[in-house]
Amino acid sequence: MYDKIKNENFVVAAISRKEKKDTVEQFLNKTKYTFPIYLDSDAAVYKLFANKYIPRNFVVGKDGKIKWATMGFIKEEIFKMIDLINEELKN
Repeated sequence: MYDKIKNENFVVAAISRKEKKDTVEQFLNKTKYTFPIYLDSDAAVYKLFANKYIPRNFVVGKDGKIKWATMGFIKEEIFKMIDLINEELKN
């Protein structure tokens, strides 16, 4: 998904909680993900947005407001997220 829309005024921000840089790099090499992963070494972002459960997924609109949020990787929820992203890109 990211590769299809990365040039359409769209940002993916994956945040890794309390992981070391080399661990994240190994993960990226293993999974072949192409989106950037940022380090949250002191869990400051985690404490603000995902204080109990991970992974958390958010769609933030062009207005800076959270349009959608969910936990985990439930297939149906991910499809909803993709639909919402596509709708936001149309507007």
